[in-house]
Amino acid sequence: MGGDFARRWRESDVELYARTTLYLVQKLGSHNFHDPRADGVRHQLAMHAIEKADRMPLELECDLAYQLQRFVDESGESLLGTEAWPAERRRMASSYLHAWGRIERAIDPDWDPEDQPPPFPLMPEVPSGVVPADIKDPEQRKRYEKAIAENEEKKRSYRLQRVARELAERFPARAVRFLKDAYTKTPAAPDELRRLVKAHLTDPATRKRVLSAVLDE
Repeated sequence: MGGDFARRWRESDVELYARTTLYLVQKLGSHNFHDPRADGVRHQLAMHAIEKADRMPLELECDLAYQLQRFVDESGESLLGTEAWPAERRRMASSYLHAWGRIERAIDPDWDPEDQPPPFPLMPEVPSGVVPADIKDPEQRKRYEKAIAENEEKKRSYRLQRVARELAERFPARAVRFLKDAYTKTPAAPDELRRLVKAHLTDPATRKRVLSAVLDE
């Protein structure tokens, strides 16, 4: 029953499921259970949530990806066991690169940070902040509701641009550090990394940056 509920929840409300998972993983990571299985549990929780990355906010995906760094020790070795390492390395690398690719695609080079939308749409015939239900004229109410929807979309877009730029300042360095730690350890898999980089990153300069840092290419 519990497993069925979790699966339904994961499909019906991805963002809430992912935020709850992130909270649990962070809490579990703050305690020392003196049990090596605890790392595996946290890892699987984070990976299970991040599989739905395309349906969650960008910053939430990046926060979940950050948690995957916990499952590689300071030397880059997996904390999950030698046999599981190659497959899990590939999954983790895909997660980091997928998030990085979303950051790349989200950034609009023409974005103007000064063009911030107002809290409420500005219509001369409607007092600022009034709720649509208080507008008696149906045509005016309809126009105002449309203006509200358009303004909310502008606010969402503005926030995405700001968040994407903030993430672009810090996420790539963490991703490169993980990839370098992971792919300089045996078993070597340079072709796998090249394929993953090509699949997730669109900018040629960014691809070159990653491969140069990790594989000295």
